[in-house]
Amino acid sequence: MEFLKRLKFGVFISVLTILTASLLYAQTPIGGPYQPDSSTVLLLHFDGNLNNASQFSADGVGHGKLYYVPNTPLGLGQCLRINNDSQSDSSYVTVADTAALDLSGDWTIEGWINIFTFGETSGDWRWVPRLVMKPGSDTFWLPNYFVEMWGDGRRFECGYNVQG
Repeated sequence: MEFLKRLKFGVFISVLTILTASLLYAQTPIGGPYQPDSSTVLLLHFDGNLNNASQFSADGVGHGKLYYVPNTPLGLGQCLRINNDSQSDSSYVTVADTAALDLSGDWTIEGWINIFTFGETSGDWRWVPRLVMKPGSDTFWLPNYFVEMWGDGRRFECGYNVQG
């Protein structure tokens, strides 16, 4: 499966995602940059690459226009800029599917995101930018989990789907 499937929005991401099978208290020191522990299944720092600091899933693979920019104000190395300035752009990052990414029990998804533009109706291609999404096995729009921003209400939503 693919994370961030076909993002079509101007997005600026820093320390994109930490997926853990336990609570975040296991991460030290507070304030980062985070270090992987035995529960971390995906940790991308974006310091000039899409390397995953966790041993439990693959590195990210970039598609389209991706840029690494300094994160001077927070002192956290670099950020990833995903350039989707026009409808013809299609830039995103994927991570190969593995059983470790099938979240169950207690888990945390964390990411920092700055969305430059977004649509306000379903007719606008920028309507629902996603921070992270694991598409469903049978249906793309019924994902295992997601964190996304809805432009019409200017709100972030997250969810988790279980079969049955």
